[in-house]
Amino acid sequence: MKKQEEELVPLIPIENAAEEPRVLCIIQDTTNSKTVNERITLNLPASTPVRKLFEDVANKVGYINGTFDLVWGNGINTADMPPLDHTSDKSLLDANFEPGKKNFLHLTDKDGEQPQILLEDSSAGEDSVHDRFIGPLPREGSVGSTSDYVSQSYSYSSILNKSETGYVGLVNQAMTCYLNSLLQTLFMTPEFRNALYKWEFEESEEDPVTSIPYQLQRLFVLLQTSKKRAIETTDVTRSFGWDSSEAWQQHDVQELCRVMFDALEQKWKQTEQADLINELYQGKLKDYVRCLECGYEGWRIDTYLDIPLVIRPYGSSQAFASVEEALHAFIQPEILDGPNQYFCERCKKKCDARKGLRFLHFPYLLTLQLKRFDFDYTTMHRIKLNDRMTFPEELDMSTFIDVEDEKSPQTESCTDSGAENEGSCHSDQMSNDFSNDDGVDEGICLETNSGTEKISKSGLEKNSLIYELFSVMVHSGSAAGGHYYACIKSFSDEQWYSFNDQHVSRITQDDIKKTHGGSSGSRGYYSSAFASSTNAYMLIYRLKDPARNAKFLEVDEYPEHIKNLVQKERELEEQEKRQREIERNTCKVEFHNFIFN
Repeated sequence: MKKQEEELVPLIPIENAAEEPRVLCIIQDTTNSKTVNERITLNLPASTPVRKLFEDVANKVGYINGTFDLVWGNGINTADMPPLDHTSDKSLLDANFEPGKKNFLHLTDKDGEQPQILLEDSSAGEDSVHDRFIGPLPREGSVGSTSDYVSQSYSYSSILNKSETGYVGLVNQAMTCYLNSLLQTLFMTPEFRNALYKWEFEESEEDPVTSIPYQLQRLFVLLQTSKKRAIETTDVTRSFGWDSSEAWQQHDVQELCRVMFDALEQKWKQTEQADLINELYQGKLKDYVRCLECGYEGWRIDTYLDIPLVIRPYGSSQAFASVEEALHAFIQPEILDGPNQYFCERCKKKCDARKGLRFLHFPYLLTLQLKRFDFDYTTMHRIKLNDRMTFPEELDMSTFIDVEDEKSPQTESCTDSGAENEGSCHSDQMSNDFSNDDGVDEGICLETNSGTEKISKSGLEKNSLIYELFSVMVHSGSAAGGHYYACIKSFSDEQWYSFNDQHVSRITQDDIKKTHGGSSGSRGYYSSAFASSTNAYMLIYRLKDPARNAKFLEVDEYPEHIKNLVQKERELEEQEKRQREIERNTCKVEFHNFIFN
């Protein structure tokens, strides 16, 4: 008996090894919150087999080979490709790696399970541990231990797994960290989650694949009941109408929030949730121009979903010290004089005028957008402002109602104030309900369970406009790109958590203060070389109102359709788990052909 001889291709030695092209591989370990900001770099010959790449990565990170996946992180052309095969003998060149370029890979969980750590002598490889990473390093002496991980820009006070925090993370599809931050914030908002659960999907009327509220409902149920450490968001992004390439485009959180809210409003027309977004997030302000000669005022009522706050005044190198200071600047009127004079309809000529904004109504959920991205007209480049701006845990908004309101019998409302629509506030239709200007400016509208009522400012209780901070969306990086994550306070236990894609960990108030930005020291001129690039980008506050502050629905309070959905998702998850067990226990057998003489 003789085994059939395989045709062997003789290896042609390379006379000069330096002539062989090399492949630069940059791998991000996304399986653990201690390593999510780390990069492993390998510079390998293009002829290296893929299986050897896996072996080298396993040695570098200390994982058992075959217990993790490597997936592409290069861009839209590779978004649909499956994970690399850790047993493949293909060369890196044949596996679509590009010599002379950076080839980005993500090290991820395999079949929903974390990589298994290789237990070996801790002295082995200790000398080269600082050569592993590009970026923040672990604290000295923390290698191979469970010590806290500290990066240059952010620290986790403790690293907890899902079973200890009780929360489930979201898998980053490619560049969807901004989406994950927003979804986790909405999930942790009792009023939004409860209203979403009360809405019932009618499958006979709509395709579930394209229904945004239904896919959000499913996602929230999984976030609440799944036993996994992290779940996918592909069904949600598919309902947006995104193809796989759009997962590789990093959008703006504020922009995404508006797109999602608009889509929900369209789907919820003629339902109980039709006005949900406006009831929770919409405020009103007056955009006015007042003639300084005759007192005539032109104005219009605008609505807003968020308040944009500049970090630095235009032309200044010094930042506002706090959110409160930026809010005062937001409503500070400007004088239109000289070439900028306002044409007064009453005086029939150009006159000096005062132009500004007045808040008329603050929403139940107040969103403040810190405008950290700006344009440098000197360099003609988009830049990120990393200046320090503090924000309080409790914010008193009563001081920002009707600041400097000059009363005049000649004040009139008009349909075109000539005032420019600024910031994120979008113009609403002219409201005839505000025919008396004095009446508008003397009070604010507070939403109540029984409807909208007018409360005079003089009779306003001091604590009726106290807002508590519960979500801080953080951006780490530059204007060219970066990473988003969210710090969220649970209303169930008043504890702060970091939701960083698939990693959820417990954090403290000190961690929140580190997102104020800037460097440790005085405010003023900040250099990008010294200021932290990790800072708060969006803040969400909730009005402290015992009559309205909701708690999350308990399981026995779920509507029947949510109970059915919970059961359905649990069965699917159990089925998936059983399938993984079958695949794990399946023995793979290779057959060889033999020729008998």
